[in-house]
Amino acid sequence: MRTTALMAILALSACGGTTTPATTDNEIKPEEKAEAPSFSLAWSEYPSWSAFGVAHEVGLLDGAEGKLGEVEKKWNVDIILKEADYDACIAMYGAGRADGAALTNMDALAPSAGKRTVGILPTSTSVGADALIVEKGITKIQQLKGKKVYGLSLTVSEYTFVRNLELLNQKEKDYSFTNMDPDDAAM
Repeated sequence: MRTTALMAILALSACGGTTTPATTDNEIKPEEKAEAPSFSLAWSEYPSWSAFGVAHEVGLLDGAEGKLGEVEKKWNVDIILKEADYDACIAMYGAGRADGAALTNMDALAPSAGKRTVGILPTSTSVGADALIVEKGITKIQQLKGKKVYGLSLTVSEYTFVRNLELLNQKEKDYSFTNMDPDDAAM
């Protein structure tokens, strides 16, 4: 129910419209509203998911428990934003420490296996957003044989690397995909 409510709120707020409150006679006045139900969302820094952080910065969402931003007040829901590293977002959702998470559809499969889950709001097609960053001079994937290739293992990063090896008729065993947290890779 909380998932459905949040999705309706996010979908409706994304549709545009005015920020001016409705003036119908049947509108519920703020003092008449019940305490806002809460919904927690784990998200990490990624261009399309950063919209949650921006919504917090501009006051659409407050992000803190018990405090409401403009959209939260309008729809009477308390959205608790939990910014974390990507792998931590997967873990929070899987362990029930977040009601929802901004994840790739593939990475949402494992944590959703043991719980009722609804996948919604595709935020990116990632056309051109993913890349294998290599040293200057490496122009072919075959040049990576015997070298460590770093990424977040057991996620879409590893899948994409292995799938590209398959498409190029390469053997996975000839390459060394090694786990590395994205934050460490950025340093």
